Amino acid sequence: MTTRTVAPSLELDDATWERAHDRLTGTLRDLIRIRSINPPDPGAPDGELVAALYLAGLLEAAGLAPEIVEPVPGRGSVHVRLRGDGTGGDPFLLLSHLDVVPAPPDRWTHDPFAADLVDGYVYGRGAVDMKGAGVGQLFAPLLAQRPGLPLRRDVVFLAVPDEEVGSDLGMAWVVAHRPDLLDVEFAVNEGG
Repeated sequence: MTTRTVAPSLELDDATWERAHDRLTGTLRDLIRIRSINPPDPGAPDGELVAALYLAGLLEAAGLAPEIVEPVPGRGSVHVRLRGDGTGGDPFLLLSHLDVVPAPPDRWTHDPFAADLVDGYVYGRGAVDMKGAGVGQLFAPLLAQRPGLPLRRDVVFLAVPDEEVGSDLGMAWVVAHRPDLLDVEFAVNEGG
């Protein structure tokens, strides 16, 4: 067995990092533009499902097989598992939520759903809670597919709806109806 002496991220050249940064920023901006307001916005009632489908499309384009879980119409989660060789332990879960609280535009210096990029900052509802972290988590399985980077454990990505208003159709629903998605050793969420 070969032991790595250099972290795989340190082996990447600057151009690769710049492309990954640009792609991550673009993905965040696209996701912020999806009005996944909770309680659902009458103008975009399926926002959480649209967000889940958007992320699923990115995962599919990378050759992965995501699953959309829709407890009720319009309220969807996206789940994918990237397989490791099992030598590093049980799976690791990256957990985020797709919904955001309402954003009255008069309280914002930028349109909350325009995802303006100004001086290196993305402005928009969900940039901090929690679309920014969710997109960062999404890129873990996407970047982990690099050739020559074997995974020692499975990495599970799960983005759920309904965190902002009780979680009955989000994480609470997953716990009650799809505990198989949570058969992991460790999890990271917005709280750590």
